[in-house]
Amino acid sequence: MDILKSNIMIGITAAIAATVLAPVLVPALTTAGRPLAKSLIRSGILLYEKAREGVAESGEILEDLVAEVRSEMGGQQAGGAAMAAMPRGDGESSDANEEAPPAPRHNGPAEAAV
Repeated sequence: MDILKSNIMIGITAAIAATVLAPVLVPALTTAGRPLAKSLIRSGILLYEKAREGVAESGEILEDLVAEVRSEMGGQQAGGAAMAAMPRGDGESSDANEEAPPAPRHNGPAEAAV
């Protein structure tokens, strides 16, 4: 029970001290806190701008890489198509051995009536 009474007394003492000191501390903290807050906001804005520039540069690099890969893929696809049409040693082209695409399927009279 003594612990509970001592905690209550500490709480009451702290509340009275805060009430008495608040009119003196609030203006002092406000005048000191304003420049600190402005400095923190300024630092945040600068950090945001630097991060934004970094993200923009990374995006440009990624776009360049994607364009380069697409360009290479286009060259490979065109080269692959030319290789497939070239005749082989036995006189046939290499696409002659490929299977023909499947014929379209009809599902019955409902499709024919359309």
